Amino acid sequence: MMNVNKYYGVDYLGRSCRGITLVCNFGYQYLACKPEHKPEDEWLSLPLMEFWTCKTLAKQFLSNLHQWKNDSAVIGRLFSYVKNDEHSQANYNQQQVAEFIALQLEQRQLLIFPLEHKKALFSNNHLASAANKSAKPVVLESGTKVVKAKPKVASAQTTSMPVAKKIELDVQKPKVRQKLYAKHGLVVGPYKELQKISKPGYQREHVVPHSNFMSRSKLPNEARANVPIAKEFGTYNEADAITYFVFDDQSKGTEHRYLTDVEKNYAKSLHAQGKFASANEWLDHMEGETAQSLSMDTIERSPGVYEARIPKEEAQVVAKAIRIDTENYLDQAGVNKDAPMSNLVGGGDVPDRDKTTIDDDF
Repeated sequence: MMNVNKYYGVDYLGRSCRGITLVCNFGYQYLACKPEHKPEDEWLSLPLMEFWTCKTLAKQFLSNLHQWKNDSAVIGRLFSYVKNDEHSQANYNQQQVAEFIALQLEQRQLLIFPLEHKKALFSNNHLASAANKSAKPVVLESGTKVVKAKPKVASAQTTSMPVAKKIELDVQKPKVRQKLYAKHGLVVGPYKELQKISKPGYQREHVVPHSNFMSRSKLPNEARANVPIAKEFGTYNEADAITYFVFDDQSKGTEHRYLTDVEKNYAKSLHAQGKFASANEWLDHMEGETAQSLSMDTIERSPGVYEARIPKEEAQVVAKAIRIDTENYLDQAGVNKDAPMSNLVGGGDVPDRDKTTIDDDF
């Protein structure tokens, strides 16, 4: 088996640590390894999650590796590492090899960890002095024992801006938002477009509940799409509204159920006070709740997997990006974002109407 003694910016800790370093076209280094070969390194970032939702992104990553900063046979080595067989590659062509590796990435049998450039999530000191390698963890080998040296303490005078803030300043740009979603494996877009994507076990989450826009509750046996939208909300319709994939179909403990409960509780609290929140107020509330939910490690993201979807620092930026896309659609649809919305999602009323209820079809 191929063993790597150390990775740039990452300590080689753990007897089972193995893997292959990769360099992308931008010069960033990554560690590709099986879950059981992950280094025991507290500085190691979370693995890239975008590949878990889309095999196409995995293939794009593999095709965009740096041409001369990687070993010319790095894809073949990666294939042999994953297959645990040094000779089986001869039975496959290049396309089949890439397809197999991409499938392993999608199924989480192979993980891609960002290395030195991702440490900004924990410390931005290396941005102020990129050439000062003493600011990064250092690997010192002593016989068979690997000793982890302490990173140099950063100067308090550094003026570099945290990465999350830099991203937030650019998040108004559509391309920046799309890259942000791709980085974290989020699929964001109109409900009707996400319907075309097959993701068993996942549902499309509206940032603002569809029932908020309805002028009345749904009648028995009536399709929700046939319920009129209040005139204050222009040409809003569920099919064009912005959504993103969340796990599961309202099962307890899952991401979708958590967000639904958040929406219900907010509407119930408004109803108890005799109030109706506007679209702007709902967006404010759900932006914060979305950021929190994305960074929680107590929510089920896939069958049996409870983990943070996005680190806390970037979750706030991602939530802001989703809000911006939602607001852009509402503006295009002529929605009056200051008009009061219904509390139907929590079993409450519509503005200026008698109390009505709605079932749990969100």
